[in-house]
Amino acid sequence: MRAIHNTMLPLPEPQRANARERYAYPSVAERLPVIGRRMLAENSFPTELNARLETLFAGIPNSEIVMLEDTHASDFDTWQQAITPLLGMNWLDIPWFFAEVYFYRRILDITGYFKPGETYQVDPFRYQKQEGLKSALPDIRRIVSRLDHWLNPDLPDADALLEVLSASLWGNQVDLSLWPVDESGKSARSGEKHAEDRLILDDAPAAAAAFLNSTQPRSLQVLVDNAGLELVYDLVLADLVLSRALAERVTLQVKFHPTFVSDVTRSDVSWTIDQLLGDSDPHVTAFAQRLSTSLVDNRLVISDPVFWTTPLPLWEMPTDISEELGHASLIISKGDANYRRLLGDRLWDAALPLNQILTYLTTPLLADRKSTL
Repeated sequence: MRAIHNTMLPLPEPQRANARERYAYPSVAERLPVIGRRMLAENSFPTELNARLETLFAGIPNSEIVMLEDTHASDFDTWQQAITPLLGMNWLDIPWFFAEVYFYRRILDITGYFKPGETYQVDPFRYQKQEGLKSALPDIRRIVSRLDHWLNPDLPDADALLEVLSASLWGNQVDLSLWPVDESGKSARSGEKHAEDRLILDDAPAAAAAFLNSTQPRSLQVLVDNAGLELVYDLVLADLVLSRALAERVTLQVKFHPTFVSDVTRSDVSWTIDQLLGDSDPHVTAFAQRLSTSLVDNRLVISDPVFWTTPLPLWEMPTDISEELGHASLIISKGDANYRRLLGDRLWDAALPLNQILTYLTTPLLADRKSTL
């Protein structure tokens, strides 16, 4: 069941890519075909599927959008309902967020991701995600080595949590839909350095205080973004919260299927922990073993409802997700796509305080977002 949650404000128009002076235009007209053709080069799909995919990419941005074809997927009806009002429109005229989510869903529709057969559940972006993790191993070992410091009981809970939240923010520097892994295995942004003085707004202390001062049994919900190094930062945060008994449970909300190149799926979490278990660094293997134990004990939970791969705004979340988020002590939203879903990717007045838009949420929220421009 889908619930409509009142934002208490009139909804402005959604962002669209039909204005060339905005970033949305090149994002759709230029970037999506490049992502698609890179994906083609990294996979060995049958010739017929390659031809259909190339037709999809060549039709952007001027072709009209079409219905999905593969009826095997559990989200088929949801997508058909969402597409129907937009039929007859092209990629520039439909809402920008819809265009991007629809692009990745069309790829899966064509490749037969949901259809039993040769390409069943083949992640078209697996190469990028796995190479991203492998190239980040030196950084992963470095960040995991800090866990001894963060788990030291002499360090106050608030200090440990704030340090990890800060590290987690900069862990979002590599988004493979924007900065793909190159031939050397490095992301175009993997060497970028950041400074605290580049923060525009820092509400982490208030969020941490609200979380730690909660009188109810504490739980943390993380709306996860990218695989690779950023996922490891999210797992470090989960390990810190559980090992220090700051919460009874941490839930990672991940994607139902591959999308936005590097967005995390359930299988990405499993593969990442397996890789860490086999690492040569004892700190990394000990970290991975704690994560495995937390998963078995149901203190670390991986949730992948279909909703997170739909083009719907967060205020249209299903009732079960609304209730789950409502029972949390803190929600941490990671990255750009989740932030856009929070706001419905609409043209809100930039001076409007965020809390006036997010009235549909009853739980404290920390939106962890870094500009890519």
